[in-house]
Amino acid sequence: MKKTLLAAMALVACTAPAHAITVSTPSNGAQLTSPFVVTASTTRCAGLPAVSMGYSIDSGTAVIEPTSFTAKATAAPGAHVLHVKCWGQNVHAEVLLNITVLAAPVSDITVVTPSNGATVTTPFTLTASARTCGSKPAVSMGFSIDSGQDAIEPTSFTASVSASAGAHVLHVKCW
Repeated sequence: MKKTLLAAMALVACTAPAHAITVSTPSNGAQLTSPFVVTASTTRCAGLPAVSMGYSIDSGTAVIEPTSFTAKATAAPGAHVLHVKCWGQNVHAEVLLNITVLAAPVSDITVVTPSNGATVTTPFTLTASARTCGSKPAVSMGFSIDSGQDAIEPTSFTASVSASAGAHVLHVKCW
């Protein structure tokens, strides 16, 4: 009887899936705003070498990633299940995390000029204002081109902006 029990325990130990998925962010039960960062890694998937990883939200389509990744994910406000998955040769595994996506803080940034998608010549005029920033009173504003340095402005301003020829992203911000 003792040998049979040990043999059965050994069989269970050999066939139980080995989950080696490490999710650094977000944590289970996290409350966050969208977009949010998913950071995960693994080397093993169900006890075998991992080939790839990914994630999905609720029953959505999986986003495929390498076996160590940091990705920006989006979800509507509310309760969700984040599925962090791994795949190996004929195996897969997943870790489920309960997350709550909070509504993003409201800001009332108004950009009068230029309009979104506008084609402008340099220099161009930027006119913007904000009363609130993240649901709190705005104390200053600013702007940058692409990922450049911020130019700090008051909460209502008109500025002359120069940029090189080509497509750019104008970031108008409040603090």
